[in-house]
Amino acid sequence: MADAAEITIVEAGEIVETGERSPESMHLPGLNVNRLFKGEEWGKIEVLKLDEGDDNKKEMTTRDVIAQRAAKEFVPGSSCNTGWACRTLASDYAAKDGRHVFVQSENGVIDVGGYPKKGEESSDCINAGKETILPIPGASTFGSDVSFGQIRGGHLDMTVLGALECSQYGDIANYMIPGKMVTRHGWRHGSRRKF
Repeated sequence: MADAAEITIVEAGEIVETGERSPESMHLPGLNVNRLFKGEEWGKIEVLKLDEGDDNKKEMTTRDVIAQRAAKEFVPGSSCNTGWACRTLASDYAAKDGRHVFVQSENGVIDVGGYPKKGEESSDCINAGKETILPIPGASTFGSDVSFGQIRGGHLDMTVLGALECSQYGDIANYMIPGKMVTRHGWRHGSRRKF
């Protein structure tokens, strides 16, 4: 994303001298950086979500019922963008049924597990909703520009969408509310199936 920006500002947890780190550990050339500063609260977790253990003990909500239904649509070994919130639950239910799905989060990670157990959480491992997540062995991370390229380029088998409004035929209202942090779903048009 910094390649296309007019001005790139980097907030870093640590600033080191030139040559102190190996070239292969660098992810962004200094040529692309216009401003640099050391962050004050590096590593702060914004939305701490932890694995609650045995789901059989909790009361089923409407959200759980919808997520369980969505999980039945997952084909083992397929790739899916689930976003966050209710949609993250869907991949959890699929995993509990033994159907492994390569879950992609638009902020740049594929092969995401559920929420971490207490002590396993990290501010570096979050989903698009800023919730703590647990990458599973074999996961990979990349820039959000690559992530949206996967989505728009038709590289994902399925997308699970949340909707503010939906018709009886499944038509999703795709709009923005001025001044509100509500996003639309138009960028997810590339996946082969939508649920």
